[in-house]
Amino acid sequence: VVDEARNAAGGFDADLEDRRAIEEEGREDLTDRFIFTIDPPDARDFDDAISITYDEDEDEWELGVHIADVAHFARIDGEIDREAARRGNSVYLPRHVIPMIPEVLSNGVCSLQEGVPRFTKSAFIKLDRKGRVLDTRLSRSIIRSRKRLTYLEAQALIDGSQHDAEEHTSEL
Repeated sequence: VVDEARNAAGGFDADLEDRRAIEEEGREDLTDRFIFTIDPPDARDFDDAISITYDEDEDEWELGVHIADVAHFARIDGEIDREAARRGNSVYLPRHVIPMIPEVLSNGVCSLQEGVPRFTKSAFIKLDRKGRVLDTRLSRSIIRSRKRLTYLEAQALIDGSQHDAEEHTSEL
C-alpha cells in the first residue's frame, strides 16, 4: 500500500511545472482564485477548501467547494483503494492519527496546504442575493489555497471584528 502511494505521489509536483500535464488532465485551473481552508487550529489534514466571489453585474454570489482529489492517486481496486475500504475512515486519537490512506498522500499531495497547487474536485453554487440557488456545476480542478484559516479567524471575519480579522488574516 505504501509503495503504491509513493509511486502515485512521485513526481506530482514536477508534473505541475509542465502546464501541458494540467491541460491533459482536463482540469479547470483555479490557481489564480482566492481559495482558503477553514479548520481547527490543531487540524492534521486539509482536505477541503472554499472560495466566494461576487458578480456585481449579475448581483450573484458563487460559492466554490473544493475537495482534495484523492481518487486521482488511488486506482479503483488497487492496494490503496482496498486498504482504505477496509479501514473505512481515519481515526483521530490524542496525539495520534491512524489515516485511512498512507500519509504520503493524506499529508502530502492530497493535502490542500497553503500556497501549494493541488488537484481537487470542485462544486460551484450560484446564489442570488436572498441565498436561493440559481445554478450548480461540477469540475475537475487544480487550486492553490491562499490562506489557512482557523474557525476563530473565520468567525472574526464573519462578525466583522476588524481588529481580530486583521490580526489573524493579513492577506485577506
